[in-house]
Amino acid sequence: DGWETVRSELRRPAIRTPLPATLLAFSAGDLLLPSKDEAQALKPALEERCLSNKLEVKELDSNSHEPLAGDIDFVEMLENSPILQAPKDPVSDFKFPSMQVLEEGSKDVEQLASLVSPVFCSFSADSPSQRRFGLQGVPAPEDVGNRPVLLVGNHQLFGSDLGPLVREFLVDRGVLARGLAYPGAMRTREGRGPPQFQRFGAVPVSPRNIFKLLQRGEMVLLFPGGIREALHGPGEDYQLFWPSKTDFVRVAARFDAVVVPFGGVGADDSAQVLANFGELRKRAEDVVPFMARSQKRSGGLMPVSESLEGGLGFPIIAPRPIPATQTNPGFGDRFYFSFGKPVDLKDVNPKDRDACAKAYSEIRGAVEQELAWLQEARQQDPYRDFAKRQLYERVASLEGPSRRIPAGPLKGELVKSYAKRAPSFEIDQLAAPPKPMDMESVESVESVEAEPESITTP
Repeated sequence: DGWETVRSELRRPAIRTPLPATLLAFSAGDLLLPSKDEAQALKPALEERCLSNKLEVKELDSNSHEPLAGDIDFVEMLENSPILQAPKDPVSDFKFPSMQVLEEGSKDVEQLASLVSPVFCSFSADSPSQRRFGLQGVPAPEDVGNRPVLLVGNHQLFGSDLGPLVREFLVDRGVLARGLAYPGAMRTREGRGPPQFQRFGAVPVSPRNIFKLLQRGEMVLLFPGGIREALHGPGEDYQLFWPSKTDFVRVAARFDAVVVPFGGVGADDSAQVLANFGELRKRAEDVVPFMARSQKRSGGLMPVSESLEGGLGFPIIAPRPIPATQTNPGFGDRFYFSFGKPVDLKDVNPKDRDACAKAYSEIRGAVEQELAWLQEARQQDPYRDFAKRQLYERVASLEGPSRRIPAGPLKGELVKSYAKRAPSFEIDQLAAPPKPMDMESVESVESVEAEPESITTP
């Protein structure tokens, strides 16, 4: 029963963290036990826990239940396995994707984009709305003296925003926004090679990886709310579940990073979150004590995702049966992204906790303002209407692709898998997002609300 014990351990939720390089070897003709069948049963569980190219399943030419006691060269087998191969650093060893890789990943993104027709806006001081279409208002590292650029925003339902965001930066700016992804999204998919996120430069979220990316002066995409926001519960649409610690601001300030706050809406409106499995389990544990876990474990990501420390819950959703209209959410609701005014951390001392806390509050407030602005702005978009938008884009797609990459290693290349999109709202006719209140203002308001007896009238 050894293999069954191992498989059971791999399925335990409390230990679902990535495994290191793993070699699973078995005798092809084991006459004592069905080792081959047991290995095949273990393989799916191991694939879920190992990152890409970190698992090798090796069939040994042996009829023995103890093949290593025979003529098998165990040392040679290890040397040729992922265990002893020189590990690749996901940060420094990553190569900019070729056009072929971009097209393969873009086709996956286009399956979603053809339904949600994402709209991208960015900061523009010259516009009455202080916004313009496209990502030209987002500085690339070379625009700010090769300093790192950190994109910070909210995560939408099931993380469906990541693919369209990363692809748009590649196509619109020719720059790679390297996402910090939940390790589970980086696992191997049988027969398909590295996941799309990994091909586009994503790395598992960890303190070391964010430090190294910023140190190298790259553009980094961070969702402080992480998987907690992506797997939110009912009534939590577009709420931020950010950590109380300011760690990502402090490490960004250490490398004089420029932070660009952004908001994204649309995914949470295409479906209804009916319940959250984690909450249902907690209620069951209150009623049936023996269902409670013996101990709580951390989400295991990093301080920027401390909201996971209470454990993960998977949302139970139902798609909205009615398609989206201009003013009402529904199936196929359009995605909108808006990148606000950059926040330069060059003059922020990473050792000054008060200064970092103030910058953190400013960034969070800016993200909330982008979310509020987008939810108002999309009411003015006639092509938010799913049926009207689909009809327009089916006709427009007959003209063929028209997106060429303007800069970077793939400059001038035509992206064939990027279809044309319907127009959106009149951006110059919209009001600019209001400036977010700083933390001191919020605290003073809360103080007044909490102590009304202290207010006197003349």
